[in-house]
Amino acid sequence: VVQLDGHALQWATAGVRGNKEVVMEAVTNCGRALEWANDKLRADREVVIAAVQADGFALAFASEDLQGDKEILMMAARARVCDVAR
Repeated sequence: VVQLDGHALQWATAGVRGNKEVVMEAVTNCGRALEWANDKLRADREVVIAAVQADGFALAFASEDLQGDKEILMMAARARVCDVAR
């Protein structure tokens, strides 16, 4: 289901929210689905990169450490610019 609608992650069980494969599918579809991932995955660099590439605003749901990561900040900024240009 998350492949079609990443927002579906919000209704998933804790176990599903902690499953990296499922969360990657969700954030690739909808970056803001990062909000519903468990804390461990919100601190996972690969997951956060996938989320901010899909939606730069997903950065708000990343761990504090990754919110300060320069490379991820630049990716989020680029994604936001692309959203505005569409």
